[in-house]
Amino acid sequence: MICDDNILAVAFCRVRLALTHGLYTKAVTWWGVRVVEGARLERVYPDMSGSRVRIPSSPPLTDKVDEIDEMVQVETIHCIYLIYLFYLIHLKAMQTPVELVRRHSSPDGQTCQLFFRTEERVDFVEGQFVMLEPNIIYSHPHKPPKRAYSIGSTMQQMINSNTLTTIVKYTGPGGMSDYLVNQLKEWDKMNLMGSYGHMVDKGVSKNYLLISVGSGITPLYSIYQKLIQTHDYNRIARLYGEKFSKNLLPNLTHERAFNESPHCRHRCHLSREQDEMPAGRLPGRVGESLDAALEYLETTDISIFLCGHPDMVDEIRSILIEEKWFEKGQVKFEKY
Repeated sequence: MICDDNILAVAFCRVRLALTHGLYTKAVTWWGVRVVEGARLERVYPDMSGSRVRIPSSPPLTDKVDEIDEMVQVETIHCIYLIYLFYLIHLKAMQTPVELVRRHSSPDGQTCQLFFRTEERVDFVEGQFVMLEPNIIYSHPHKPPKRAYSIGSTMQQMINSNTLTTIVKYTGPGGMSDYLVNQLKEWDKMNLMGSYGHMVDKGVSKNYLLISVGSGITPLYSIYQKLIQTHDYNRIARLYGEKFSKNLLPNLTHERAFNESPHCRHRCHLSREQDEMPAGRLPGRVGESLDAALEYLETTDISIFLCGHPDMVDEIRSILIEEKWFEKGQVKFEKY
């Protein structure tokens, strides 16, 4: 007879393979115990270290196959349950409670900059995003209660005051943007998870071109603030676009924010403004200032960041790579 330890070894290997391939039936079909020629076990199984283990095969195993199959099914269920339990524990550990301490709104009230205070420090790199989830019972038939929002502040601000910001544009009733813009009040709590994302500055160049539209300004404003704080740049060209002046957040687009350094050039475009153009604003789309921004930077050694509507990102990225001959690796982007 094969000893119980060997039966467990076979069952364990099959559980591993069942979980690896997703379905227990696949594991049985592909990797099941094979009883051949005199009912001898003939399969070689991998162990945890990646090496291979041959299960002793001298005694007949015909009467043990059903026992092994039953053990595999039970252990598979146990493993799946434990994996799910560990996932829930890990998810809970990843959550950081935050509370809203302040908000700034655009004149039309459709765009908000939200300031959250965290109970503990959240580590991130400028340009990344977090997941926000209401700390209430919240449901909607077509909207999940958790959304990704880019960070609009710097890690230094987090270290100094345990605060981070994000920018939210209202997109319609019933979703997360509706909750954040119209329902969330000061000192209300939320759950935050993250940070995530790869659109970060690697420091490969000292010249920067930051182009954004709408709420796409959020991660690029985070990167911009860090550059201003550290003075780790030669020149920055910053292009930002909105539809109307009423959509603008004053603290992000007023003249002081757009003239914080003599080595920065800022242009703000309003694509659909029908009234008299406000001072310091330009008509049309951000792409119309692309040539002026590149001329100002006076080099092709540039780190380029694009963020916003997919059409804008695709159009500007195509021009930069196909017409201006920039390398694809120079252009980092996110589409909103």
